[in-house]
Amino acid sequence: MEIAILGAGCSGSSLAYLLVRGGFAGEIHVFDGRTNFSREQRWCSWGPIPSPLADLVDASWSRWKVLSSSKEVRCSLPQRPYLHVHAPRFYRHVHAELGQSPNVHLHFGTTVHSIEESGKRLLAKTSKGTLAADMVFDSRPSMEERPSPGADTHVRLRQSFAGVVVRSDEAAFDPQTATLMDFGIEEPPGLSFVYVLPFGADRALVESTVFSREVVPAKEHRRRVERYLERQGVSGYGVESEESGNIPMSTESYPTHKSGQHLMIGVAGGATRPSSGYAFVQILRQSRLIAGAMVRGEIPPISEAIPRKQKLFDAIFLDAVDRSPALARSSFVRMFERVPPTALIRFLSNESGLRDEMRLIAALPKTPFVRAALRRAISPI
Repeated sequence: MEIAILGAGCSGSSLAYLLVRGGFAGEIHVFDGRTNFSREQRWCSWGPIPSPLADLVDASWSRWKVLSSSKEVRCSLPQRPYLHVHAPRFYRHVHAELGQSPNVHLHFGTTVHSIEESGKRLLAKTSKGTLAADMVFDSRPSMEERPSPGADTHVRLRQSFAGVVVRSDEAAFDPQTATLMDFGIEEPPGLSFVYVLPFGADRALVESTVFSREVVPAKEHRRRVERYLERQGVSGYGVESEESGNIPMSTESYPTHKSGQHLMIGVAGGATRPSSGYAFVQILRQSRLIAGAMVRGEIPPISEAIPRKQKLFDAIFLDAVDRSPALARSSFVRMFERVPPTALIRFLSNESGLRDEMRLIAALPKTPFVRAALRRAISPI
């Protein structure tokens, strides 16, 4: 069997890696227009991460906090720490191993223009020729390229962010505690907060994040980071590196496949949690599921990456974020304050059961979310 993986980002690379580690005997072709994968980027979540990739976790925190202008909520869950993976290190490790595998062909610097059916096979037409494949796993299209029917009824936000890794002249950070959301800077548009991952007492990633309909420019995010550090009393520091980006946060449904042989994966396959932007662990789960089926000689199961009930909760929450950032701020704080960490992390990781979800509902203000639920009830999810 010959398969083509379009895109060598997190989803495409992890799928190829898990196929090789699982003993897949067919030919694997990985295409990407890039030749350089050293761009600064960090992936975080509560895990677990599949064992072949778990060694790439290079930082973790068993404690985290959420802050508003009037309250600070601290949580701890040692058995399920918040995990950090540095993308350039991930790519170096994964691509090096793939490059040593005789049945893997890395076509970097190659753009795929189209996929066409040809009998029982698919033809990938690229900038360097045409490849016939039995299966195609596609991580390329963005949300904007694939509007769903009735898209005007959906909430479509972006999570824009930019941050810097700083090294301060003196101890300025608590290395044991990650700051998931600090709402101290309340600036338009949308819901804004600062995110801090301390790698040591004198070194941390400090990142400005906004959930809004419009993308906040990276220059403005960096200004907010500077103001945050100034307010924290961190005056002497150097910038080691910078990162920025934006992630779709939408209630739209993503197609899981274009045909029985052409499956969408990763963010393009709907692996991003709409209400939070978390995607890393969900992408790895998706890759493990597909790789396991392929190694067994089975057609990978076609299923939505995010369960429908989670998408319903997210649709309601995004509606509230869009209409009232102040309500969203207070709701995030209430969730971390009133929902037990085990239940909340299961919910954020797409593992929640009815009891977890009832705890979440009990913690949130009823009237605005009931109204949001009623609006969502007459709109497609």
